Amino acid sequence: MTPAPAQTSGSTPNAGPMLTFAALFAALLATGAFVSQRPELAAGLRYFRVPAPEGDFYPVSELDYYVLTRGLKGTEQRMRGADVLILGNSRVHFGLRAEDAVPAFAKRCLDVYNLAFGAQDSAKFPLAILERFELRPKLIVVNADGFFGSKLTPLGKRALSMDDFVAFRSALEVEWAWYAKKLVHAYVPHWPTVMTPNPWVLYRSVENGFWFIASVPAQRHPVTKTTTVGAVREEAFQEAIELKRTLDAEGIELVFTLIPYSSAPTFEARAIAERIGVPLFAPELGGLMTVDQSHLDEASARRVTEAIFAELGPWLDRQGLGCRAGSRSHHE
Repeated sequence: MTPAPAQTSGSTPNAGPMLTFAALFAALLATGAFVSQRPELAAGLRYFRVPAPEGDFYPVSELDYYVLTRGLKGTEQRMRGADVLILGNSRVHFGLRAEDAVPAFAKRCLDVYNLAFGAQDSAKFPLAILERFELRPKLIVVNADGFFGSKLTPLGKRALSMDDFVAFRSALEVEWAWYAKKLVHAYVPHWPTVMTPNPWVLYRSVENGFWFIASVPAQRHPVTKTTTVGAVREEAFQEAIELKRTLDAEGIELVFTLIPYSSAPTFEARAIAERIGVPLFAPELGGLMTVDQSHLDEASARRVTEAIFAELGPWLDRQGLGCRAGSRSHHE
């Protein structure tokens, strides 16, 4: 049997791959149309389709670990210029939101930068950033929620240990991946998360480090109780003592907050604050709500911020930090 002639450049191309791609894309569109009519799956429409905020923001994901450990996107200058740095975990982003906390500090002529991270990294992680850039704010606010005596997360270890080029490359890869998914979801909103829709969409401000909370779960859960008894590990005390000693040597003031949520460790926060001699601002309010039993919703966050500043504001005045409330601010 004579073999078939080899295909030349002028021959008709094989349409199989093109037809396969077209069929697959049509199937994905049909699946998206079907799922959009199913209430139990329609939440997936929110994923990656929430509009980005106006201004200089970037998606949180793990990107902020690379951005802030290397001072990318102009964040080094913003961190250096801050009078107040906030340290802690994701709960402080939900409990002290930019729209409330930034003006509250600005009334006392204080620029604030939120250096809290989403994972439960130990104090060593943000302190490594302070040391790297030789940051010298007037005040550090620590949300004392498991902040001392814990370990670095794998992401935290990786971000601190990688060299600058790898960190820069990782930041580009993560950001490009985010926007590639966002583009795909403009056409196929339920792929690849049709069975696991993600309602969380978060961006971070280059200017002040606060998260822009674009989308969260629709449910609400009451804050039921906090942990008022227990034991504090000695390594947590020692890490807090070392932090206080380091900041005292630099003339930096230190205070604690504790953003409320169900099972918040109030006993530990109070014990450590008393041991090292720093004030703790931990409002106990009724009727607070969370979006996931852990992170405050917007209305509750506003109440908590007002309660914290009702005590923190007079303390700032007594310490002579910034201008007194009511005087003219350089931000105006």
